[in-house]
Amino acid sequence: MTAADLRDIFLSNAYKRDLQDISSYLASIMQERPIVHCLAKHLWKAGRAFQLEAKHTDLVVEGTHIEFKFNYDTVMRKLMAESAKHGQMQPQRMVGEKMPWSAGPRIRRDILGKKPDIFVWTICSRDLSGVAEEQCVRICWSKEQRKFNQKYPYPDSGRACLDVVDSFLEELQTVPPSTILKAEIVARGDFPSTYHFRIWDLSSGKQTQS
Repeated sequence: MTAADLRDIFLSNAYKRDLQDISSYLASIMQERPIVHCLAKHLWKAGRAFQLEAKHTDLVVEGTHIEFKFNYDTVMRKLMAESAKHGQMQPQRMVGEKMPWSAGPRIRRDILGKKPDIFVWTICSRDLSGVAEEQCVRICWSKEQRKFNQKYPYPDSGRACLDVVDSFLEELQTVPPSTILKAEIVARGDFPSTYHFRIWDLSSGKQTQS
């Protein structure tokens, strides 16, 4: 399993259809696990050997260890603040360490501490302007999303956040440089959503360190 294989699955029409449904019927929860489980469904249909949550790894596909993270584009402000605060945190201290809800430290822990072969970060931007106030109670992080979009309207909100995300990932780049593939899926379910994928192939760096 390679980063390119993952991107091909994400961009397949079948996966896009599933993600469009997930964006609506699972709007009330963070969608990291559903995105992984949907991927497992497509791996199973393709006859690929895999294991979910194996030895504290989100997904192992034919020996390839893959970690996932999911955030809404509202994470941009928090990520900027945390990047400065936790920039010097050592990865060995992060492994197994109980951490409060946060963005930067958890990303660092998964990449530098767990050392996966592939890291997948999904950033979801949403437009809730057409959703009635009383319906927003069923949508995860809706209050923060509406407030965020007052300054960063959809779809430009995702672009603004991705500039911060990509800068953050550049800070974690190792030598030799590793490849980060990008993919984007627009879901037009109960409300418009765009899922931005950053698929980071870390396998070359692991081989260099070994």
